[in-house]
Amino acid sequence: MDSQLDKLNERLDFYMKAYDETSGDLKSSKSRYTTIEKEINTEAQNILDEVVPDPLSDNQIDSLEKEYQMNLDDIISKHEEIKSNYIKEGENLKSDSRYKEYLNLLINDDLELVSQMEKDEAFVYLIEQNFGTDYFENQPYFIIFGFKYQPRFWKFKKVADKKAHEFGISSFDEMYQLWKGLRINYQSLIGNKKIADVIKECEEIESKIKSLNKAVEDYLNPRRDDIINAIIQRIKITDVPEQVKSKFSNLVPILEEFNEVSKQVSNLENRNTIIMNNVNGVEKMITLAEQGNLVLDEKSAESFFNNSNPETPIFEMISNEEWTSIKKALEDKGIKTTSKSKYSVVRKQISQEEKDDLLKKYNVKEGEIFIDPDLVNQ
Repeated sequence: MDSQLDKLNERLDFYMKAYDETSGDLKSSKSRYTTIEKEINTEAQNILDEVVPDPLSDNQIDSLEKEYQMNLDDIISKHEEIKSNYIKEGENLKSDSRYKEYLNLLINDDLELVSQMEKDEAFVYLIEQNFGTDYFENQPYFIIFGFKYQPRFWKFKKVADKKAHEFGISSFDEMYQLWKGLRINYQSLIGNKKIADVIKECEEIESKIKSLNKAVEDYLNPRRDDIINAIIQRIKITDVPEQVKSKFSNLVPILEEFNEVSKQVSNLENRNTIIMNNVNGVEKMITLAEQGNLVLDEKSAESFFNNSNPETPIFEMISNEEWTSIKKALEDKGIKTTSKSKYSVVRKQISQEEKDDLLKKYNVKEGEIFIDPDLVNQ
């Protein structure tokens, strides 16, 4: 039994080594894939920037569709919808009552002055203390021999009048009335905020409106960029159409290398998946062997222990009877598995070309839900 356990551990080392080697190759291939893809993107972008008209009319888009054998309707619809949303958003902002009041607010010459008042700490303190109103706390206050004694009021008045003069206003009362009047006139817009803060908010609304208007005017630019990107993706996953091959003559060899590396990456990923499944299988078998619950007949043992291909699924080398026994032993230990006939390595990734073929076959877009006609009523 110890001999069998030793052999299982050797098998585990065999698969782990194969997994590590494949992972190294995969990392190298992915790095090369990324490098080549960047080179293709840059070169193709430069070529298409020169040959694709700017601005790009609908008739010119039709010509591109024929040249590159592709459909660009989705991109056209996407940017028309974006343009429409920009227009609606701009109209909503313009109809905002706050923005309408802001337009009136801008033409008031006193606004900037009041905005500066509210930035002044002394003025803000005077307002907070209700100076200039009946709510000002005028204490101490008493009259001696007909003379008023109100030191707090005098102190505040001295500061208040000085502050008014600094702003070019004859008295604090006039200054206060100017501030109060504007606050009342624009109460629905200002609320409890400072006028300067409200102006800033409204300026941001105005800036957003201008930005939206600019986006509507220039919406053909991102549409062209998306079309160029779609063409680049097209030539990366399929052969360059003959009618435009001359434009990409320098790129064709790079594209061929890119496709080769892409296949390498896919194959190595599939190989790693299979090997890792085998690693998991051996680990489970070791668990059973340690408990004395793993028995392999001579044929299965020879096939399994002498296998030199790490991609061969372990369970293809074990008889049905033994698999049933292993399955039961695993289940007894709470390790779930399935029947041998259903145990297989499933490829989790497909190439872009295969994906495009499937989308074309079922006439759907990526991400759409559809029903395979062969499965109806099944």
